[in-house]
Amino acid sequence: SFNNGGTAIGCGTATISWTKSPCLGNWYVYYSDNNGASYSMIAVATDNGLANQSYTWSVPNDVNSTTGKIRINNVNNFAISDESDGNFSIIPSNDITVTSPNGGESLAALTNHVITWTNLPTASGQYTVRYSTNGVNWTTIASNITGNSYNWSVPNIPSSTCYIRVIDYVNSCKYDVTDAPFTIVAATPVLSSPNVAQTWQLGCSYNITWLSSTLYSTAKIDYSLDNGSTWTQIVSNAANSGSYAWTVPTTLTPSTQCLIRISNTGNLALNDVSSAPFTIGVPLTVTSFNNGGTAIGCGTATISWTKSPCLGNWYVYYSDNNGASYSMIAVATDNGLANQSYTWSVPNDVNSTTGKIKINNVNNFAISDESDGNFSIIPSNDITVTSPNGGETLTGLSTQSITWTNLPTSSGQYNVQYSTNNGSSYSTIASNVTGNSYTWNVPNLNAPNCRIRIQDNLNTCKNDVSDASFSITPATPALISPNVAQTWQLGCAYNITWLTSTLYTTVKIDYSVDNGLTWVQITGNAANNGTYAWTVPTNLAPSTQCLIRISNTGNLALNDVSNAPFTIGVPVTVTSFNSGETAIGCGTATISFRKSTCLGNWYIYYSIDNGVSYSFIATVTESGAAIQSYSWLVPNDINVNTAKIKVVNANYSSVSDESDGNFSIIPSNDITVTSPNGGESLAALTNHVITWTNLPTASGQYIVRYSTNGVNWTTIANNITGNSYNWSVPNIPSSTCFIRVIDYVNNCKYDVSDAAFTIVAATPVLTSPNVAQTWQLGCAYNITWNPATLYSTARIDYSADGGTTWTNIATNASNSGTYSWTIPTTLLPSANYIIRISNTGNVGLNDVSNAPFTIALPVTITSFNNGGTLTGCSTANISFSKSTCLGNWSIYYSIDNGSSYNFITTLAENGSSTQTYPWLVPNDINVATAKIRVTNATYTSISDESDGNFSIVPSNDITVTTANGGESWQGLSVKTISWTNLPGASGQYTIRYSVNNGSTWTSIASNITGNSYNWTLPNLSSSQCLIKVIDYINTCKFDNSDAVFTIVP
Repeated sequence: SFNNGGTAIGCGTATISWTKSPCLGNWYVYYSDNNGASYSMIAVATDNGLANQSYTWSVPNDVNSTTGKIRINNVNNFAISDESDGNFSIIPSNDITVTSPNGGESLAALTNHVITWTNLPTASGQYTVRYSTNGVNWTTIASNITGNSYNWSVPNIPSSTCYIRVIDYVNSCKYDVTDAPFTIVAATPVLSSPNVAQTWQLGCSYNITWLSSTLYSTAKIDYSLDNGSTWTQIVSNAANSGSYAWTVPTTLTPSTQCLIRISNTGNLALNDVSSAPFTIGVPLTVTSFNNGGTAIGCGTATISWTKSPCLGNWYVYYSDNNGASYSMIAVATDNGLANQSYTWSVPNDVNSTTGKIKINNVNNFAISDESDGNFSIIPSNDITVTSPNGGETLTGLSTQSITWTNLPTSSGQYNVQYSTNNGSSYSTIASNVTGNSYTWNVPNLNAPNCRIRIQDNLNTCKNDVSDASFSITPATPALISPNVAQTWQLGCAYNITWLTSTLYTTVKIDYSVDNGLTWVQITGNAANNGTYAWTVPTNLAPSTQCLIRISNTGNLALNDVSNAPFTIGVPVTVTSFNSGETAIGCGTATISFRKSTCLGNWYIYYSIDNGVSYSFIATVTESGAAIQSYSWLVPNDINVNTAKIKVVNANYSSVSDESDGNFSIIPSNDITVTSPNGGESLAALTNHVITWTNLPTASGQYIVRYSTNGVNWTTIANNITGNSYNWSVPNIPSSTCFIRVIDYVNNCKYDVSDAAFTIVAATPVLTSPNVAQTWQLGCAYNITWNPATLYSTARIDYSADGGTTWTNIATNASNSGTYSWTIPTTLLPSANYIIRISNTGNVGLNDVSNAPFTIALPVTITSFNNGGTLTGCSTANISFSKSTCLGNWSIYYSIDNGSSYNFITTLAENGSSTQTYPWLVPNDINVATAKIRVTNATYTSISDESDGNFSIVPSNDITVTTANGGESWQGLSVKTISWTNLPGASGQYTIRYSVNNGSTWTSIASNITGNSYNWTLPNLSSSQCLIKVIDYINTCKFDNSDAVFTIVP
């Protein structure tokens, strides 16, 4: 049926019939509305076991086609199929027909429109009505209604692609849709408030309201301060809730021409504006003391102002200079009202006709107002100061009567105060005094701007101050000590004293060493406590014309000076050896000197070159006496008549004295060195006899020492007798060597070689490597030598070419006789390596290995190095020789003659010079160009690969026979997969297929036996199909189709 002609009507039923084999199973039933170009599934029909079968098809209602076709496919074999020989028609039902709106209309949002439709008797008479603004998504307007019309409230959703759909409520298959789109035109927004004249205050929050149904998107809200000439955004994307709380910004300028505008965010041209302007009020206005009025000191005055109640607290200020500056009165807590006042306690020290009040908002200082004009502030006159009242000059440390008058309104109890800074601050003279006068002990000050203030003790607001400033001039200072002739020593501390009451500031103290011609400051700001401990500077020149001067720091012209000069003494004088004496080596001599007792310890020196240079004798602890002496052990190696003594203070190097003339120092001659005595050349590591003579005054016991520089000495022998010693000459080359022989009992007695002799260095001796041997890269070996043959640290070098060129190993190795050298992994193997050892101090003195040694190849492949064949799934031993000191090894194989390599494994170092790995050969390889490569895991540059190629062939335990390439199989059909096997296969198999030439595989069956399997093909399309049969027990063994085959749907 429907094989060639016929008509199927939407929402009706049509019988599809076909003849078929009753033995093929179920059937897919499809229809096409485009002449078979594509098909849509109708159903899967269960086979009825007969030669004829039919299916009742519910015809869809949204199809209108004259090129319909039916197709039947067998479920199990998609190749078994038939479709209509010709076309049939499919037409929609016309049970319902929408008549309005039916396309092209333009409906205004929020208005009503009557939706109408007609129907045939086949419609149920119950309907669902829906609308869409895009033809895709639908919204129900009404459900289960009767009749042929519906009065629709058009939603405020503007669109030019709107449709109406009327559906049979009982059989939803029956419906009709507007033939063409119609348009919904958006409603105009309606602003509700503000719409009348009203006043809004800065900082306060007000609700902007609108009719939410008149907006179809979120709301954009703007304000204007100039009746709509310009607009400023409040919010760009407010929720369409019908209300928005706006806090009026405190930065806005007050205006009576304010408007609000509300718009659709999606279409700003659709908007509404306030019907009438509203006002944003002035935030603050001073209302009392705004122009005129008088505030009286010590009284109260009410300050009033109007303001916004939403701005928080207020600063209240007053000015007595027409607003040039303001003083804080209070912080007034906001009362939440439009009017506020504050009771001001008027200060009493103000007399002005240019007063002003200013109010500032605490949170926004820019919100401010001040009095439009001036008012007066006048002081109270309860108390009047009469003396001192201005112009007087009072002397420090004198007395002065302070007087005043009063009115009956004062209490009769008074506080008396004075100021030295013209009234900026006051100090109390007396409190709670009665009467009208007070005797004042004038302080010792230098103050030209003084005033007296009298306060009522019970009400301090009532007071009076001197009408003008008076002056206080200070007293003359009085120095007490030093005032008589006396002697002070450098470095000692002495008390300078004075009468404290005669100074009014801190103290400046100066000294003069020339009877007052010039002065030097001791201190510029000493406390006025009557005493100052002065430590006489150690750098002063002694003088008998010294004076002290004491001054007021605040007025240096007011001072006092010592009544008589005093003396600063000479700090140190050498008294012996001072000129002409003789001191004998190894004897004692008394050095004496006179000095200050306050400078600490003393250094004593002697000179043998008339004072050009000095040698240290001793540090002498200060004895506390004016004269001090020291017993000097005279050195023995001096013979001069130009000697001097110098004494220097240990703390002050500038305090010193030296002998006025020269004295003589002569040596003892108890011991005389005879050999080596100068000019000899001794070979290091040989023996030489040291000889000397002596007088009877020597003890006969000796210490023998040598020096290689005449400064530092090394003991050769200690407490020996006789006049010679057999010396093993050390390996310390020098041309400035000396011998010193010293009396063991009295070290002062000794003699030194008259001139320098020379020690010639020994030749170094390398002990290993000295014979043919093999060293491995990365391993550590000991380089050894005779340490006695080196006199400095060791320099060690190696040569890879028998000594033609050298490379440094260590430049400053410890001369311990051994150095552990780890062979660098970067060295090239060679049989011509030698080692050289040298003195760091003289590379020309060296020794070289007696015979070359070998550094071996770090790794060499020994199996599969050239030729041989490996079979997939078998095990092959990969062997190699290598260094044991380089760590683990990575093994790779190549199937393209070494162009690329595949990783096999990483072997842990086994500590042996050879190593083997059993390799499971992969099975999917058939090449004659295979190679093995072994690479050190740590040093990747250390590597070896097979010298030649070997072969890898796959196992043939399993061979796929079908599908093996070129076949074309139908999807959903059943095909036989077959294979052969050798005895090496387990007999259990896994079968897989690929549709992308082996990139990915899908399992067909697992753990099956035999050599074939009936496969129901998947219903797909691919020309890149392969079969893989795998040994279930040993998955290494498998075979793939030799070439791709095709599956067609």
